Amino acid sequence: MKSKSLVRHLSQTYYLPETETHRLVTAITRSFTLVYTLSLLTIFTRIQLNLLGRRNYLSSVISMATPPANESTIRLEDHDDDDLTQTLGNDFETNRRYLAFSWWLLHRGWKQLMNEVQTAVTEVFGPLNPREDISLARLSELFLEVRKRVEGHRKWLSYLLPPREEEDKVLEESGVLGVTELANSQTAATLRHLLDETADLIESPTFTRVLMLLNNECFQTLIHQCTADAFKSTSQTPRSVPQSFTSVATVVPGADSSEPKAKLANILAVLARQAHVIGNGTNPPNLYLTAMDQGVRELEAFAAVVYSSNFDFELIGSGTKMESPGEETPGSDTVLVEKEDYDGYDRNQAQQPSTAGPGADSAFEKAWGKAMEEQPSTAT
Repeated sequence: MKSKSLVRHLSQTYYLPETETHRLVTAITRSFTLVYTLSLLTIFTRIQLNLLGRRNYLSSVISMATPPANESTIRLEDHDDDDLTQTLGNDFETNRRYLAFSWWLLHRGWKQLMNEVQTAVTEVFGPLNPREDISLARLSELFLEVRKRVEGHRKWLSYLLPPREEEDKVLEESGVLGVTELANSQTAATLRHLLDETADLIESPTFTRVLMLLNNECFQTLIHQCTADAFKSTSQTPRSVPQSFTSVATVVPGADSSEPKAKLANILAVLARQAHVIGNGTNPPNLYLTAMDQGVRELEAFAAVVYSSNFDFELIGSGTKMESPGEETPGSDTVLVEKEDYDGYDRNQAQQPSTAGPGADSAFEKAWGKAMEEQPSTAT
């Protein structure tokens, strides 16, 4: 009987809390990883679609500027832009291959990111007892600490695009090479150009800034859901408080000695449910996608700048390139957009050499700054 009592005592004082701690770490890791993956996929998709949209627009402009030889004949078949494949490549094949690279984030990148998130969550939440009570302010501080460890000095490129030596494998794994024709030299060159420009955009300070804002919206939404669900059984509803943001900030409520508390174990259940909400599609509408769309207007500005910049680099194989109005200094300048909380961010981490050509990244940053100057003063 004493041995059974000892086993029961050990399970209550050691084994059970350890199991609950593991579940807590797992639930938080899953939610954080899904948030980061959703934010990365959102901005990566905007980059892809706007780069391809820009190419299609340029193709249309060139098509209208070069009418067919026999203008009196009405053609019902699309032969007018046959020569464009020599200038812009095979659009269908190029687009198909380029869009297939989202496979990397969805099958490889998120796993790499999950390992980083799990390490940070274990360091922050591991020492805590899941049975202890915690306030909303304390929960926000813990979330913020995890975000600092994950997002601070983080390079996002490896999560979104594969190393060059694995690009063919990505095309094979995604099923593109199995159903499409072999790429000719023009398609390969165009794809290479698109991937290089995508990498430049991902490594730009503007990308880091916009991704930070997307993450802020998602984690703010996650905190609000925890407030509504984990603290709903308290005697009073948590008051609405001013929200402060830093470069990697979650919502940080003001101090209040009467603030209600909830057990970490209850928050675990909320996070487990929210993981399904974050990973939900669009039917019903995804709560976190909606928050990003409505709360981060900089995302639309970023997409617009991607669409409208670097036209001179699109004329692959044409033998011509539009002259820039002036020489730019290679590299990228830090862009400050609206919120002063970006001042604490390490700008040096986002300054990377450009492969698109001298001055390309600098020109993009200038275009971004101009776009943000034209944003309405009510923009968030």
